[in-house]
Amino acid sequence: MIFKNVQRKGILYDVNGKLYEGDNINGVPEGKGIRFDKNGNICYKGEFKNGKYEGKGIYYYENANKKYEGYFKNGKFDEKGIIYYENGKIEYIKDFKINGKEIRFFQNGKIDYITIFVNGKFEKIRDNINLVFSKYDDNNFIELDYISEGEFGVIYKAYSIKDGKEVCLKKINLDNMKIHYKDFYLEYINREINILKSLNKFENSVHYFGDYDSNNEKILIYILLF
Repeated sequence: MIFKNVQRKGILYDVNGKLYEGDNINGVPEGKGIRFDKNGNICYKGEFKNGKYEGKGIYYYENANKKYEGYFKNGKFDEKGIIYYENGKIEYIKDFKINGKEIRFFQNGKIDYITIFVNGKFEKIRDNINLVFSKYDDNNFIELDYISEGEFGVIYKAYSIKDGKEVCLKKINLDNMKIHYKDFYLEYINREINILKSLNKFENSVHYFGDYDSNNEKILIYILLF
């Protein structure tokens, strides 16, 4: 192998052509980069550690559709991510935490089964049925990724079982509000909700689904469409 650029960023080649492009240390992928297959197609894009897939990334089929998007550890799929069928539809979503969820889908998009994890133990709760939920609560979502954070709220990318869509969850911690100004902040939250609702009539904006209370948090649910 010949490394074209000896700096932090560069291109790594083998006999078939370009093998890797991105951050490296002494020719070993380290940081963010892109891995190519022998035909020159992108097979992985994301984070590396000691030459292996590590952290957030996307693994691709040969047809360029995503095969897996989520977290990697030591070159393998880790406990949180989305696996896709080759046609681009979601096969299953996993969140293998001590208290987490997994959803398996048929190729037509309907839910095959949902498994929950309680204290590290597996429990199949529904199978061969497309679930319909009458209201939003914590059980309706699988958190996929952190997006951003503000003074009171943290925004996550999540999958809504109720809606069958990837959404944004904004979690507002009510305990962090100064007690003397709590009414003011609650009014501000209600104003934000009303603004989000008003944007639903526009095609290329935000689609607001609703909100619910969870312990000491107010959870807002919406999709960014632009």
